[in-house]
Amino acid sequence: MEVWAMGDCYEEARMHYAEQIRVAGGVRDSNLLKTFSQVRRELFLPPGPWSISGIHGDYHPSDSSETPEVLHAVAIAMDLGQGLNNGNPAIVARHLEAMNFQPGETVFHVGAGLGYYTAIIATLVGPTGKVIAAEINPDLRHQAVENLAHFPNVEVCGDALMAELPPLDAIFSSCGASDIPARWLHALNGRGRILLPFTGRFEAGHVLLFTQKPEQPSRFSIRSCGMTRFYPCKGTDHPALAQEVDQLLMTNALARCEELELRLDPHPPSQACLLHRPQFCILRT
Repeated sequence: MEVWAMGDCYEEARMHYAEQIRVAGGVRDSNLLKTFSQVRRELFLPPGPWSISGIHGDYHPSDSSETPEVLHAVAIAMDLGQGLNNGNPAIVARHLEAMNFQPGETVFHVGAGLGYYTAIIATLVGPTGKVIAAEINPDLRHQAVENLAHFPNVEVCGDALMAELPPLDAIFSSCGASDIPARWLHALNGRGRILLPFTGRFEAGHVLLFTQKPEQPSRFSIRSCGMTRFYPCKGTDHPALAQEVDQLLMTNALARCEELELRLDPHPPSQACLLHRPQFCILRT
């Protein structure tokens, strides 16, 4: 199975696909757009015809099983019953661009699904880099292993909360969470970054980019990459924690992330603390 579309019969459609992502997502990274035009999305989806997510969140069937049907900036269902999608590439590309993956980096991808965005990341970090892709759903994981077999720099594992992690440059989550597991935080190499959809009880919230401060590795700057809904990461969606996130979202503080900081070092709660937990705190600076 060839996962790269080098001069195939749909080359023009793939170029239009990348152009849709550029315009709809506001993506400017030419290398990222080239990667989207080259990695064959159709090979990381269930067999067609496909269920395509419409602008109102409903689904409609594709007209055929031909590859151009999925070369658009739309989400495609992986499992309709569970509400699992291969997410809209214009949205995901914007998040990937914010991460600014570099050749040689080691990345932990949480919620790999069938492996499409893992393949994009693996291409960006190149043969000297590594991607550890976690997918807890056994059916999706089994298929992801097959789909990613041509990527020697990818390792697929199960539960993201139990994965053995090497020192990481970056963590990219494709599922929402109301918590940041300590295992992930401690794996970062001192100059790392995390992109995490920080979501509450209704699976909605801000996609946050946490960037470690090299001079203070226990502290992270915070940037919002927009609001959206994400399928929850199992084990991080505790109702009580999600309710705390909902309360934080109601303050609109996450829309003004330049005023916020993530801290890992222990400190007593204060009025500056917006979300104070044993392993981390989000607070006003």
